[in-house]
Amino acid sequence: MQTPIAKALARPTNKIMDIGIQEILLISVIALIVLGPERLPSAVRSLAIWIGKIKRSFNDIKSDIEKEFNADEIRQQIHNENILHQLGEPIEQLQQTAKELDSTLNDIDDSANNLVNDIQQPLKTQQD
Repeated sequence: MQTPIAKALARPTNKIMDIGIQEILLISVIALIVLGPERLPSAVRSLAIWIGKIKRSFNDIKSDIEKEFNADEIRQQIHNENILHQLGEPIEQLQQTAKELDSTLNDIDDSANNLVNDIQQPLKTQQD
């Protein structure tokens, strides 16, 4: 039967970049032996600073890429709206032309009806 500490050390649940606790402890012991107790805190501090800088750089790059994708989407939407607006103007012109044509046809129809009535009245009077 394993002790709770051995179980915790054997579990791979606490992994950082696929490095388990056992590997971290091994690296820590080797660093302590190589650097010594005097230089180890400053080395760990320097390492933490560099890791922080790298993380910030990756986050900045990631946010820049996301902003660029969003900017591209916004540009595409504006372009699509401009095209729809440009297409909307000819449609409005066509609708206006259709109204004018309808009005002209109504005028022609009225004129034709008046002409037919003018022709029919003298014929009716002659037949009577």
